[in-house]
Amino acid sequence: MADQKASLTDFTPDQDNLNQGTERGNYALERSLREYGFARPIVAAADGTIIAGNHAFQKAGEIGLTKVRVIETSGDEIIVHKRTDLDAGDPKARMLALADNRTAEINLQWDTSGLKLFAEEADQVLDFFSDAELELLGGAIQPPAFEPTLQPTQGATLTTDADVAAAQQRMTQGFDTAGDQSIVDVTCPHCSNTFGIDKASI
Repeated sequence: MADQKASLTDFTPDQDNLNQGTERGNYALERSLREYGFARPIVAAADGTIIAGNHAFQKAGEIGLTKVRVIETSGDEIIVHKRTDLDAGDPKARMLALADNRTAEINLQWDTSGLKLFAEEADQVLDFFSDAELELLGGAIQPPAFEPTLQPTQGATLTTDADVAAAQQRMTQGFDTAGDQSIVDVTCPHCSNTFGIDKASI
């Protein structure tokens, strides 16, 4: 797997990048690049469109990093970005690791409208978000309608008058009419059945 030299102009930022970035995140990204250099490779498609690392690619060009080395792969190899200028125990190496992770964290701002459209095209999008995370996105993506997979056993599924009468009897027996409790009759407006209810709970 040989690498090759390339130019910034050989690559094109993704116009549909769903991460809009943040002002704070881009500032942190620039500071990280200036102080610690590149932390991880940019990922581009075969036509040169950048798939991952759009913000880092753009910021690198802005601060004058122009040397580009390309390693072609079909995705079945692990690409290791080995920094020959750093030792494992070097504080700069530890700061690079922190800056790399923190920058990615604070430089993420989803394009919710674009994300919604993409989710309509690709169901797999939902595999990467929990329900709570979808709520934080302001309902931009709606989870699919619930479709039960359990097959209920066959049998009586309708509530009968006998069921209602038995429930009424159980409820009435559950109240202690002694002491301060007082039972009043309440008629259900739907089924017209009357139930005994503790007055204190009304």
